[in-house]
Amino acid sequence: MTATTRPRGPQGITAEIASFICDTASASIPPAARDVARGAILDTIGVALAGAGEPAARAVRELAAPTDGPPAADGTGSVTLLGCARRATAPDAALVNGTAAHALDYDDTHASVRGHPSAPIVPAALAAAELSGASGAQLVDGYLIGLEIAGRVGRSLGPSHAARGFHATSTVGVLGAAAAAARLLGLDPPRTRAALGIAASSAAGLRLNFGTMTKPLHAGQAARGGLLACLLAGRDVGAADGALDAAGGFTAVFSGPDGNPALLSGLDGSWQALAPGVAVKKYPCCNRGHRAADAILALVARHQFGPADVERIEVRMPAGEVDDAGRVGPMTFPRPRTGLEAKFSMQYVVTAAVLDRELAIGTFRDESVRRPEVGRFLGRVHPVADCSRPGSDPDANYVEVVAWLRDGRVCAERVRFARGDPRGGEPLSWPELVRKYTDCGTGVLSAAQLGRSAALIGRLDELDTVAALTAELAPAR
Repeated sequence: MTATTRPRGPQGITAEIASFICDTASASIPPAARDVARGAILDTIGVALAGAGEPAARAVRELAAPTDGPPAADGTGSVTLLGCARRATAPDAALVNGTAAHALDYDDTHASVRGHPSAPIVPAALAAAELSGASGAQLVDGYLIGLEIAGRVGRSLGPSHAARGFHATSTVGVLGAAAAAARLLGLDPPRTRAALGIAASSAAGLRLNFGTMTKPLHAGQAARGGLLACLLAGRDVGAADGALDAAGGFTAVFSGPDGNPALLSGLDGSWQALAPGVAVKKYPCCNRGHRAADAILALVARHQFGPADVERIEVRMPAGEVDDAGRVGPMTFPRPRTGLEAKFSMQYVVTAAVLDRELAIGTFRDESVRRPEVGRFLGRVHPVADCSRPGSDPDANYVEVVAWLRDGRVCAERVRFARGDPRGGEPLSWPELVRKYTDCGTGVLSAAQLGRSAALIGRLDELDTVAALTAELAPAR
């Protein structure tokens, strides 16, 4: 959707970002960042395949109007629904695939975004790439540029954004999705600036909905909103200049006193994909529970104890991270009743790790949560705040799990960064990512399709178009 250039509007940070989206040369992106992008795209498509059968994703897919015809640069035609023989319009596909990608809470996270960036960005980018006939290398470019903008926007908002009840996966994700789609659709800087303005007015998402089917819908809405903003901007639907940084703009409205739009500026060649980097999940639950999961699984493996051996387990966290009811930030369900609630329960994550010695997709099914032995064990798990460790001290920001066993042993394990968090120096390897991808896609696609698609993503930069990849991501029609 390449458009003729119009006169530039007022200069500012939003205009600077629009120019970065449009003008950044592919050759200027470090190879290490491209490696991260391929891993994130593989992981996001995998968790979307696994999430395609979840109730939220099914409901959204049932409402997507079926359509046919080849995708076209003007936004018409049909694009791929991951794991489904049907096709849909590009905005509907972004909605469906984004919802599926977040349905299991198995998708990646990012410290600057303070949420899940790839679940909205990858579906919007993939749909835009199909519309424009983009190459694999262009898809990688689009993803990395979308992540860069999402990371910088998240950083500009500060912690008050979440404290006020906003879900950054959605509010920040829609801008990352718009940036990725604008790049892939070939918008010029003025239209990209308009797309950012439209997307900023589409931003929404309440943390209150954690533990419900509306939470994954946030990612789908962000993917759809970002892509739709670009399709509208390509048709000359305008928006106010300075949508991100002006008085009354995105940062001012969505953050408190810690909001700082100046942090959006200075696009200097550093890449959010590398620092702080993308954290890929080992477990299909809220990221806040992953360090405790790593710690308790290590203790169970090392000391070979089971539920009958345990007297008490404490999950010790820095001061201010646990309230008197045992709730840990978004993990607000000490006694979950459903699989969705269990994803946000520190007590359940530790309980299931002791009972099952693993945390898999099936761990968070309703029937697993409602087992009698789960109910009997939950009361032995106690998240507690360690008042000697202020949350503001990065050296004190670790989780310690301590288990008191009935034979008198006391076992403890500390984890500062969960496995898969690049800040800890232990990102998941490509073979580990492929293993997770295959596990997620088994039963949705054939083994041959999973093998071929993983191999294609591994050499994404070499593909002339993404069509060879998307052909492998749906069952035969």
